[in-house]
Amino acid sequence: MKVFYAHSATSSREQTDQEVRMLKDFLTDRTHQKVRVRAGRDDHRNNWKGDWDTWQYNVIHRVDMTTRKPVYDIFVVSGTHCGRATANILRLAISEGRPVFWWSGSNPGNLYKVRGVEDEDPEDWTAGWRIVRDQPKQVPLPFEGNPMP
Repeated sequence: MKVFYAHSATSSREQTDQEVRMLKDFLTDRTHQKVRVRAGRDDHRNNWKGDWDTWQYNVIHRVDMTTRKPVYDIFVVSGTHCGRATANILRLAISEGRPVFWWSGSNPGNLYKVRGVEDEDPEDWTAGWRIVRDQPKQVPLPFEGNPMP
């Protein structure tokens, strides 16, 4: 499984590297598959051609030259807010029907489906968009008046 990790642009290299390792371990433990995680910063460094819109589009649509399969199988983000580039990548992935998940940032951790991205402050290009994700479902406890199903 090939994963694009959309981290904060303000994260240090050390922090991002640690998060990539934790995410890889978390997904490997959950899926029992070989997992490769690429940080957005690394994808940007290797594939930036001078245009933000083109790079964002290519993150979603780039294919392996040999297999012709998409370079990324899933897209993962953490935190409550994101910047403009991440918001655009997530929106495009969702609109294309690609799997997008929010990760709690720990191992063990939680993974929830991302439903969308909402503008909060588009003038803040580093954190002006709120990530909308599924909420955890609470199972009713067997108390008086609420018997177990």
